[in-house]
Amino acid sequence: MECKYHPKEPASWNCNRCEVAYCIECIPASQHMPKCPLCRSYLQTLGISRSIVPFWNRLSMFFTFPLAIPLLMIMIFSSLILPLILPSSGTPIVSVAILIIWMSFVIRLCFSIMEYLAQGHHEAMDFSKLLSFSNGWVFLKLVAIGLVLGFVTIKVMNFSFALGMILVIFFVLAYPAMNIVLCTDKSILSAINPLRLIFVMSVMGKGYWILFALTLVFSMTITFTQELAFENLPRHLSLSVAHLAYLYFNFALYAMIGYAIYQYHHELGFSVFRDTLHQNVAASRASVASGNSKNASKSSQEGDGAYLKEARIYIQEGRYQEAQDTLIDALKVNEQDNEIYEMLYRLFELRGNSDWLAKLTEKHLTILHQTKQRNLMRMVFLNTSRLIPDYQPKDPKVIHSLIIVLNRKDDVAHSYRLFKYLKQKHMDYPDLADICFIVGKLFTEKLNRREDASKIIRWGINLASGELKESMQSYLKLLNS
Repeated sequence: MECKYHPKEPASWNCNRCEVAYCIECIPASQHMPKCPLCRSYLQTLGISRSIVPFWNRLSMFFTFPLAIPLLMIMIFSSLILPLILPSSGTPIVSVAILIIWMSFVIRLCFSIMEYLAQGHHEAMDFSKLLSFSNGWVFLKLVAIGLVLGFVTIKVMNFSFALGMILVIFFVLAYPAMNIVLCTDKSILSAINPLRLIFVMSVMGKGYWILFALTLVFSMTITFTQELAFENLPRHLSLSVAHLAYLYFNFALYAMIGYAIYQYHHELGFSVFRDTLHQNVAASRASVASGNSKNASKSSQEGDGAYLKEARIYIQEGRYQEAQDTLIDALKVNEQDNEIYEMLYRLFELRGNSDWLAKLTEKHLTILHQTKQRNLMRMVFLNTSRLIPDYQPKDPKVIHSLIIVLNRKDDVAHSYRLFKYLKQKHMDYPDLADICFIVGKLFTEKLNRREDASKIIRWGINLASGELKESMQSYLKLLNS
C-alpha cells in the first residue's frame, strides 16, 4: 500500500474510516498515537517495516560496511597470510588445521555482522564487537547446518534422485532464510525446518526474493572474481585476491541479511534494541522530510525518555499491550510525567478500556492536585468525561479543585454534577459550604440563573460560618434585590 499524498512512499498508517493511507512524512513525529488529518479518528498501523528504509535501497551501505577499519584490517591481513599458510603442493596437516581454524573465525565474523545489523545498528563495528563471544559458539551452527544438509541430501538422493534434487533446490532457495532463522532462533533444528523456513519466506514476501536474488548475485560475483584471479595472476597474488573477494562480499552479504532481519523484525517475531530502532525511524522520517537524518536522530535521542521511545515503536508495530505495560512500568518510576499519562490515555481510548482510563484519570488528577496544576486538571477531567460521561473523581479535595477551575460557561454543568456528587457522598467535607458559594456564583455570572443560584447558596449558608457565611448572605441579598 502506498501513501495517497506521496505515491512513491510506502504507507505506514491507514485510516479505516476515510480509507486513506499515510506515510511517515504525512504524520508529525510528535504524535504518539496518530490521528487522521481528515476525520481525526485514530490511525491503524501497517507495521514498522514500512517506516524502515528497505534493504534494497541501502545497498551502498552494505558495500561500504566491510571497508570500516576493523574489517578492512582483517581482510588485508587474512589475504596476505593465506598464501603463506597454504602449501604449493600437498596438504600438510598443520596448514589444513590452521586454515580450518581461520575459516571458522571468518564464519564467526559473518555471524557477528549479521547479528549486529539485525539489532538495528548501522554504524561500523569496532574490534570489541567483532571479537566478542557473547553468544558463545552459535556461529559454528552455520557449519553444522552445512554438514547436516549435505548428509541428508546424500541419503535422500540414494533413495530418489528426483526427490534429492527437489530438496537441493529448496534449500538453495531457503539459504537466506536459514541464516535468518539461525540468527533469530539460535537453533539448528529451526534453521533446517522446512515449515519455519517457509514461514520466514512468506512473511517477508517479495522482500525475501529480492534478498535471495541479491544473495545469488553476491555469490556469483565471488566465484567470477576468484576464477578471474586464478586465470590471470600468479599463485600467491591470485590466492590473496580470491580470498579478499571472498571476505569482502561475504561481509557485505551478511550485513545485508542482518539488515533484512532488522527491517522485518516485527513480522519475524524478533526483538531489536528499541532505542536504536526509534532513532533509525526518526532519522528515516527526517531524511524523507529534509535529508538531515543525523540531526533528527540526535534530537530524538536527547528529547525523549527511553520508555517513550520504546512505547512509540510498540504502538507503530500494533503491539498495544506491550506499549501499555512499558508505560505503566514507567509510571512506577516517575508518576509525575504528564507525557506518559497522555500516551496511556490514547492507548486506553484506542482499545476502549474505560475501566483503566478511569483509574488512570483518578491517579493523574490526584498528582495534579498535589502539584497544583489546576488547568491541566481541567483538561484531563474534560477529556475523560467526553469518553466516560458519568466519570466521577472519588477524592473530595480533587473535586473541590476541579470545581474551582471549571469556571467557564461550558463547564458549569460539570461543576454542578461534581457538586451534587459531593453532597451525596461527602456531606462531612469541611469546605462544602465554599463549594456551594462557588457553584452559586457560576450559575449567576455564567448562566444568569439567579433563582437556581439563590437555592444553592441558601442551602450552603446552613453549613457556613464566620466570614464565609457573611459573604454568602451578602451575595444572596444582592441576588434577591
